[in-house]
Amino acid sequence: MIDKARSNSWRRPEPRALGLLALAAALLIGGWSAATLAKPSELEAPQLAPLDDGVLDDRPAKPPAPRGGEVFFDEDSWRALVEGKTLYYRTSEGLVGREYYPPGGNRAVFEYAGDGACFEGSWNYASGLFCFFYDTKHCFRHLERGGDIFARQMDGVDQKVIKITSEPLSCAKGLTS
Repeated sequence: MIDKARSNSWRRPEPRALGLLALAAALLIGGWSAATLAKPSELEAPQLAPLDDGVLDDRPAKPPAPRGGEVFFDEDSWRALVEGKTLYYRTSEGLVGREYYPPGGNRAVFEYAGDGACFEGSWNYASGLFCFFYDTKHCFRHLERGGDIFARQMDGVDQKVIKITSEPLSCAKGLTS
């Protein structure tokens, strides 16, 4: 709570007075320079650090750069390829998993190859990226190169599509008794 009696007895210093105080402090400390005497409009704008890749936030991430001979998929061409299909992905390190795209929407199901962890989620397309929302946000560029299809991760690693089937995938557990 604010004490009104106290708040009326203290007044905010005028901006000019603050500027003079800053100048005096700079001169006393020995940090005088031409910039100290410049008007704020004459000072160089601060350089902001570049944004990160945006993987865990809502901003569109910066897409990985293209390489020679690649054709990137847009939303319509990707949807035409994957709707109602399951895609199997691998990297140079081995099988990554499989992903099913149910017909009629932006839903997807992904199952990891190693531990079998399965996630149901959604995907969207913006600024050249396909972002999937499972346990966390994962963004890729989908592309074709030399007749092969790839999903390029934000770190530039390509996951090659090694098989496409019409077999659906679900995370739902079957009957146990």
